[in-house]
Amino acid sequence: MRLFRLLLIFCLVTAWTLPGYGHDLWTMAGKENHAVLRGRIPDDLHAYDTGSITRVLAFDRDGSPLPLVREKRKHRVVFQTPAPPALTAVRADWGHRVIDDQNKKHFVSKKQAIENDIQVKHAFFSIQFSKTLFQFNDAATRPVGMTFEAVPLKDPVLLAPDSELPVRFFFEGAPLCGVALQYPKTQNPIITDDTGTVLVPIPGNSGWHKILMVHDVPASDNPDIDYIRYFAFLVFER
Repeated sequence: MRLFRLLLIFCLVTAWTLPGYGHDLWTMAGKENHAVLRGRIPDDLHAYDTGSITRVLAFDRDGSPLPLVREKRKHRVVFQTPAPPALTAVRADWGHRVIDDQNKKHFVSKKQAIENDIQVKHAFFSIQFSKTLFQFNDAATRPVGMTFEAVPLKDPVLLAPDSELPVRFFFEGAPLCGVALQYPKTQNPIITDDTGTVLVPIPGNSGWHKILMVHDVPASDNPDIDYIRYFAFLVFER
């Protein structure tokens, strides 16, 4: 029923969101269908181009890959698995973005921005990777093979209230070192150590939680963009 209510809200959203709004990416599991969602966790859902969802993976409680049947519906991707997923992983290639001279984001390419007299400060390509953890197991502590991913080293559900969750970030198969966590925001930046690990403060309140890191990679060989912006989400409920 919860998934049904969320998808009902989602179906009522028909307009594209305004530039500048920060979008989360995650999966909601249901009894029959699981949905790839975009918006603000957990229930502010936004329409998206289903062609942007370029990869969907699901794993069972033993960490084995689950076969899935994927379906494109209006403004969302849903999929079915033979058993409830313990973990899902999604890739979304959202496309070109520019930042203007007022630091405002526009969902257009550099060429389109110039044609519309937008003063381009930066141009980039946005790619998001998101893992949603439904049931922790030993396999969850290992990468699943995404270009950029967050790997929890402990079960976040079993953490004591207001404790820290060790999370390791991998980029192209190697630990990502010396990069600051984007979310949650803290007074002092949380930066990955030489193993790509950070200790993330987890609030004691129940509900959905997200962890987010952003990593920019220069694109010196591409005149249309200055860099590729990669996002890595880890989403769970406790």
